[in-house]
Amino acid sequence: VLANMFRKAGIPTMAIDIPIPNAIYFGADNYAVGSVGGEALAQYARDHWRGRVDRILLLESLEAGPATHLRLIGSLDGIRSVLPNVHEKCVLHKNGKGSEVGGYRATRNALRSVGRREQLLIAAANDNCARGAIRAIREAGREPFTAIMAQGWGPDEDLEAELHKPGTPLIGAVAYFPENYGSKMLPLVLKCLNGQPVPPASYAEHTLIVRDGLPFSLP
Repeated sequence: VLANMFRKAGIPTMAIDIPIPNAIYFGADNYAVGSVGGEALAQYARDHWRGRVDRILLLESLEAGPATHLRLIGSLDGIRSVLPNVHEKCVLHKNGKGSEVGGYRATRNALRSVGRREQLLIAAANDNCARGAIRAIREAGREPFTAIMAQGWGPDEDLEAELHKPGTPLIGAVAYFPENYGSKMLPLVLKCLNGQPVPPASYAEHTLIVRDGLPFSLP
């Protein structure tokens, strides 16, 4: 509603991380973020489990809308780009609700249909879900058979510490550093104020950060 009001008044609008119709978008390229994380998960399975993947758990955040959901679509496509024979029936879709509690409950629920020694890949929509998944996996004692990728704004301090723990199921996180958004957005704002053309979407840079001592090549 606000975006429509601004459009009618001729006021340029910028949407940060969540797209709004008729607004200039700045934020994560959610599909690309997910694709990088998915490729890393599949590479881990290829390098450490000889490519065997029994289950894939996608911890979604339906409340965050379709833009964030692109991370999970990208994750699955990224996994399949490395392991093309992964079958749809091994994919579990659970709503982690974008929270640590939601991620924990969704993972714990998913584990009921996963064999104790089955190899499990988990792609979490954000860092909160990833923290919950780590707790559920640790309580179940199945760290050696699980690889988790966080795909949020982080890694946050907790996940950064987690990446340094030996034997953690967290193999990495895709970070896009919102603390750097300001310096990237300001030139776009100035162009708008000066009446210069601005692209409809500009994306923050993202980086894959991997667990200490993890010997595999980055996507």
